[in-house]
Amino acid sequence: MYYKLFEYGVWKTTFNSNLKEFCYKIQSIDKGRIVSNSGGYQSLDLDKSSQSLKPLISHITKETNTYAKNYFSNTTFKLDNMWVNINPTHSYNRLHTHPGNMFSGVYYIQTPKNCGNIYFERPQMDLEESFDWKYNKGTFNSFNSPTWWMPSKEHTCYIFPAYMRHYTEPNRSKLNRISISFNLS
Repeated sequence: MYYKLFEYGVWKTTFNSNLKEFCYKIQSIDKGRIVSNSGGYQSLDLDKSSQSLKPLISHITKETNTYAKNYFSNTTFKLDNMWVNINPTHSYNRLHTHPGNMFSGVYYIQTPKNCGNIYFERPQMDLEESFDWKYNKGTFNSFNSPTWWMPSKEHTCYIFPAYMRHYTEPNRSKLNRISISFNLS
């Protein structure tokens, strides 16, 4: 009998919104910051009381608490902070985690073709040292791969443990990739 142990997962959900103009407005009034972004724009933390964000915040909170039941039996999580990411051509987000939080995520607002996907790195990188890749013969899957990617797709929201290292590929399109990232504690 096969037992799954210490499983890591990414929760995928969809949510339709029209937040593109909201994100550009934030960019016009907020100088932003540089954290994991390389060449792109990342806003300061957003005002969570904004009426424009309330439906998204409600969706994120509901979905995270559903997802969290895979980890915890009787705990609820609330949104800690969120921010806008606008990645023009060639910009990307470097490998990083979100320390001090339990769950993190990203909601994609605009994702033109070739705008770059999100990659997750296996948390137990000791596997790299003990697993002999020559036996794999190109049959990588979510159990044995050192990284796994998920498509950056408009109206898609990914929620994952905040300790999971992740990054985005460079945007190769001529249009901006726009997303809102968030943390929950």
